[in-house]
Amino acid sequence: MANKSCDEGVETRRGTPREGVLERCFHQTVNRKLTKMLNTRTRVALRFVAVALICGSSALASNTIAATLSDYRLSTGDVIEITAVGAPELQRKAPVELTGDVVLPLVGRVQAAGMTVARFENKLRDLMRSQVFRRRTPDGREFPVVLSIEEISVSIAEYRPIYINGDVAKPGEHRFRPGVTIRQALALSGGYDVMRFRAKDPFLEAADLQSEYASLWTDFAKEQVHVQRLQAELSNDDKLDLGSVIDTPVSPSVLAQIEKMAVAQLSARNTNHKNQRDHLLDAIRQEEQRIGHLTGQREKEQEAADADAAEYLRTKQMVQRGVAPNTRLLEARRVYLSSGAQVLQTSAMIAQIERERQQFGLQLSGLEDRRRVELLAELEAAQVKLAMLRLRLQSVGEKLVYTGVVRTQLVRGKGGAPDLMVFRKHEDGDRGFVADEDTELLPGDVVEVSVRSEAPPVPQQQAPRVGDSLIPGVPDIPSFARDRTGPTMGSSR
Repeated sequence: MANKSCDEGVETRRGTPREGVLERCFHQTVNRKLTKMLNTRTRVALRFVAVALICGSSALASNTIAATLSDYRLSTGDVIEITAVGAPELQRKAPVELTGDVVLPLVGRVQAAGMTVARFENKLRDLMRSQVFRRRTPDGREFPVVLSIEEISVSIAEYRPIYINGDVAKPGEHRFRPGVTIRQALALSGGYDVMRFRAKDPFLEAADLQSEYASLWTDFAKEQVHVQRLQAELSNDDKLDLGSVIDTPVSPSVLAQIEKMAVAQLSARNTNHKNQRDHLLDAIRQEEQRIGHLTGQREKEQEAADADAAEYLRTKQMVQRGVAPNTRLLEARRVYLSSGAQVLQTSAMIAQIERERQQFGLQLSGLEDRRRVELLAELEAAQVKLAMLRLRLQSVGEKLVYTGVVRTQLVRGKGGAPDLMVFRKHEDGDRGFVADEDTELLPGDVVEVSVRSEAPPVPQQQAPRVGDSLIPGVPDIPSFARDRTGPTMGSSR
């Protein structure tokens, strides 16, 4: 604008130019150029200052890393390289073994673990100060060579690896590079990944787990009713006491069907047991009636036998006096023996029936004992199965929580901030400290990565019951299954 105004002023006064106008235009042009020059130099100077600051900070960081690595102490897994300027054939790479030793030519085993590189280099120079080795020429001749200690140098060819563990895609060891940070190590490990343990799609597996979870709850409800039925049988009760049954998220219609079948089975088993018991009781009563009848019969036969015995004695006395013939005595003796045999036969029958009655009594007692033993064994098995179902429900519930977290991460695409912990070896043992992604690592460091996942939202409504069709799709996880400390399994009825 200044050039234009000056040109217009000169042009308008071209016929009669004035010195004031020319002088003003000259000063404006000079001021504009000086201002432009100063601005350019200022920007260049600021750029030089910024570059200097960046270089200075980088140099400071590099100096810090160099100072840390200069104090680095050798340990198992490091590989050191020995070079000798005057003897290239002595150049050797040697790992630090588990014992902390390094095997080198001319000196053999040398302790290296726990030493800095400079200290180990001085130790190696002292050991090789008086060493002489023979060098072979191409024509086969040998001549002795004495090394100068200044020609011997030691460097680290390869540091021991760093280890990344936890919620990363590829946990394991990685080669150490001076100046490597946790961010770079995470990049080598494939980044954060909470699904590294999973081999299935969380959406499909969640559906399978929901089905298994519903099936387990149905089995749990069925086994609870089974236990109550067994306890009712042990108590000789015809009704089920379902007051102590734990509430379950099973459909009321399914529960009603399970209870109906249990009641029918209880009635059938009680009826069968009652029929067997009544049959044995009837048999015992019949045997007792037979015993009573035969006992009365034996009493009458015993009276008749006693009368025949008295008649036999009277007849025998009459025969001895000559009043009665011998034939009458023989007849009396035959009648006496016959009545005695009848009494003995009746007594034998009573004894046989008594034994049968005792057998029926033993069968009745054994029936009760066997039934009780069988019921107790079945009750024990049912209670063990119930405990196993509890554990399986807790396990599947925790799996559902985990798959819900993973599914939430996949849908939302975000989670909590990761927790990074570095474990570093010191002389007094391993020590851990909290780090961030910009923390620089040292050889042998172990990085534990833990991603804090966002918990899935907990619905406020009551958990849907298994078998209900009011909610489309698979039922949601009941609230008690989301408790990591273990499900409470509901409340009492």
